[in-house]
Amino acid sequence: MARLARATALSYIRGMRPLLRVPLIGYACAAVSFAQTPKPPVVSSPEIAPDRTVTFRIYAPKADEVLLTGDWMARTDKPIMLMKREDGVWVGTAGPLAPDAYFYTFSVDGIRTVDPTNTNTVVASGRFPQSGLEVPGESPLPWESQRVPKGTVHVEFLDSVLQGRERSYYVYTPPGYHRRKAGDLPVLLLLPGTPGTEADWVTAGRVNRIFDNLIAQRRVTPLLVLMPRADVLLKGGTRADNLREFEPLLVREILPHFGSRYPTANRPEARAIAGYSLGGELALTVGLRHPELFRSVGSFGGSVFERDFEDRFGSVWADPKSMSSRYRLIWFGCGSADLLLPGNRKLSEVLEQKKIRHTFREIAGNHSTPTFRAMLIELSLIHISEPTRRTPISYAVFCLK
Repeated sequence: MARLARATALSYIRGMRPLLRVPLIGYACAAVSFAQTPKPPVVSSPEIAPDRTVTFRIYAPKADEVLLTGDWMARTDKPIMLMKREDGVWVGTAGPLAPDAYFYTFSVDGIRTVDPTNTNTVVASGRFPQSGLEVPGESPLPWESQRVPKGTVHVEFLDSVLQGRERSYYVYTPPGYHRRKAGDLPVLLLLPGTPGTEADWVTAGRVNRIFDNLIAQRRVTPLLVLMPRADVLLKGGTRADNLREFEPLLVREILPHFGSRYPTANRPEARAIAGYSLGGELALTVGLRHPELFRSVGSFGGSVFERDFEDRFGSVWADPKSMSSRYRLIWFGCGSADLLLPGNRKLSEVLEQKKIRHTFREIAGNHSTPTFRAMLIELSLIHISEPTRRTPISYAVFCLK
């Protein structure tokens, strides 16, 4: 058919004047070539089945190998190998997956790429774009979008004198914040990992959804969430270098700037600090060094190592009795498949030996956002005050009021 069309077109062109032949021959050949190009198939990905298995597809007709990795996988798991169909679409299946929000990427002949048919793309942990996937549960989960009053996520900027550059941070305010009495809300300072950004707890952690839902269910008292960056080094350096720069930046610049824009309950009992990975290490270290600012401290998969204990905590646990009496809660958890689990276990052992009151939780999971979010959600359901009690309703590790 294509040959007949080409022959007909060329026969028509031969009867024309020479000056018109050359461009029309090109147009005819291009049109025939375009007609011969196969139309890409319609691809739908990801596809979630009722049994929570997930099918992934990507159109890559010239590829020799396509692999899939997701944050539901353990570090020892091998990537999922997709199989190529005759139409050039690669297909693979994962699961069944537990209800949660996940991120995944393809590797096409060694090149990492997002799912081109999935519009839910996020740059998490400051590393590379990833495609998002939400596996729903039988009933709505705290991280899922629900028909409840919504809070607001703000982005604030300040000129840092200490670093000589502009800095930013995110703030979550609960529904109806603008109508509340100024200065009566507690604050949770929530830190990401490295090389994460101030947006990670919102874009990947779904923190605004979690608090919207738990506030609507009256399981959490309305509060503000302050989310700065944890990795603040302008150039390369060690975790200790980052701590030396982060601590004064937070205490002398970020917290005062935040306080000038968001009136809150200005008491250490009304402030908590927590984070994951590097943010968990910073939360434990800075939180325990500054009882004048924080009285509740939490960490999720924090990067704590025994060799650093004396440098990070030596000055604060020299008086264990005072430390236990000052803090409402010292809570840290870690995933059972997290490489940072040994350091977290050892920290708990040392605190036990020193008789410092704390809670350590080991849950199923790896060093990933679903695990950190699971700890946040689990804690919110464990440390709940009944509305009828005089103790205010509080969220998880953050006994804020």
